[in-house]
Amino acid sequence: VLTDVVKPAIEVYLPDADNANGCAVILCPGGALRALSWGSDVEKMAKFLNEKGIAAIGLKYHLNTTSMPRDMKMPPTVDVTGFEQFPKADANPLHYAAGDSILQLAADDAKAAIRLVRQHAEEWHIDVQKIGYLGFSAGGGVAIAATTQATEAVEQPNFLCTNFGPALAEVNVPTPAPPLLIMSRAEHPNVAAGLLALFLEWKKAGGNAEIHLYGDGAGPYQLM
Repeated sequence: VLTDVVKPAIEVYLPDADNANGCAVILCPGGALRALSWGSDVEKMAKFLNEKGIAAIGLKYHLNTTSMPRDMKMPPTVDVTGFEQFPKADANPLHYAAGDSILQLAADDAKAAIRLVRQHAEEWHIDVQKIGYLGFSAGGGVAIAATTQATEAVEQPNFLCTNFGPALAEVNVPTPAPPLLIMSRAEHPNVAAGLLALFLEWKKAGGNAEIHLYGDGAGPYQLM
């Protein structure tokens, strides 16, 4: 687990050249925007992707080092049936100035990362039309924000995947919208409802979206 990231950076994990298929995934690890689950969300996932011929790029994005306002209270939890309580798919439970500013910095870091990968695509044997995000937990929120805020084609991913990571700001689906893959547990409080709201926003905008909400997260259906 990494903490106190104040200077964004990427780490590049490339597959063997004879196995590379040109696809690249920018990994946005989770950690509530206060830490990065680097071992599980980047190193393990990069190994898995490399074995499949996919390049992996771990993103160290800005983290929140400030304290939450003392008078803030946690909102009530929402189960998956309460997705309508998250208009524009914003499932951020605690909006406050410092937190929102860090999310914006992290999204900017993700956009910078995808630009950098495209700049080095030839060197790293990557197809510029096969570059996307995979975000975990808060990293999913970062990837979603980066995608919906992209203003240039070079910043727009070719696909977007989020694993138990809902949007942390209002979602305005880009046009054209990249294909979206969503995964989570149906019982994950707030997260499952937020992700269902995200799926519906994508579909309402005419985007290609797929969602997998698993049961209790146990047994053969347990997520990573």
